[in-house]
Amino acid sequence: MYKRYDQFTLNLLRDALTRAADAETEVPVPSAPPQSIDVFCVPNPARAAELARLGLLGELVDGPTMFEPFHGTPSLERVQNCLRKQLNWQHVLELRADADRRENGRGGGGTGGRRWGGGARSRDPAGGAPPGAGRDQPGPAGDGPARI
Repeated sequence: MYKRYDQFTLNLLRDALTRAADAETEVPVPSAPPQSIDVFCVPNPARAAELARLGLLGELVDGPTMFEPFHGTPSLERVQNCLRKQLNWQHVLELRADADRRENGRGGGGTGGRRWGGGARSRDPAGGAPPGAGRDQPGPAGDGPARI
């Protein structure tokens, strides 16, 4: 832990929880086995006209995008694997951006981009679904496209 109050909070939680559960602090998290993104693309602004000609597919690629097609409804395990893959990729990009900032004084936020799995759009901090995409399939909160 970096701060004394963080360590205090961890110890407080651990001590309180050990009355009713097995609780540990600073539990190491092993790295997950390597995964591959099915398709990852970053649009090239110089080829925006070509992207526009792709129609809906071009609209899906309005920023860094992952595609994870499924031939059927994915199981919970497959969805969790896809989420882990996207979060790990986002972490890799953030580490790269941080290293770039340190070395060159530049680099943007290392976002893992948008993720599409089996046609369902994930929400991300940069925005929601493109116009008309998945509007007929509400997500868990009923507020837009189904989320993976």
